Amino acid sequence: MNREDNSNEKLLKIWQFLWVCSVIVLVVCIFVSNFILPQSDRTLETSMDTVAHNFGERLVLLHSLWLQDGKRKNMKVPSWVNLYAGADESRLGFNPDRVVYVMSPQGWPMDVRGISRDGQEPCKLIWLGLLGRDESLFIAKVMVRSNPDKNECVFTTNVSGFVYNYSDGSVNKFLAE
Repeated sequence: MNREDNSNEKLLKIWQFLWVCSVIVLVVCIFVSNFILPQSDRTLETSMDTVAHNFGERLVLLHSLWLQDGKRKNMKVPSWVNLYAGADESRLGFNPDRVVYVMSPQGWPMDVRGISRDGQEPCKLIWLGLLGRDESLFIAKVMVRSNPDKNECVFTTNVSGFVYNYSDGSVNKFLAE
């Protein structure tokens, strides 16, 4: 019986060890799902807020340049304006000196010329022209959608986004549902 008791005791310890391990794994999973994943969503939301802010600032700069330039339909940005934060042509994928903005009658960009189109819609080109980089270099999960009926571009992630209206130049942030 002594061997059998020893054997039962070892088996009981193994079961206790497995039970403790499963409880630890469960606690770690709960921690990850309740703390780490929402933090990444908050980080993405903050990143989109920053992008929306930068996008809006550059729109206002372009609008003021359009007013000073005599309200032309096609506007080339002067070389002293640094919209591209020092990025070179190889990183941008286009030459900033050749970019021409097609402005709405109210003075807000509604298309961009001088950036390789490759089937890209105007909203994506506006993003590239204003931010000086492809959205995948900044936020990998940005979806760009044009809504010409409402004169707007919608930039979204699974967490948040913003809408740019080129009839009035507004940039409105929102949280995804």
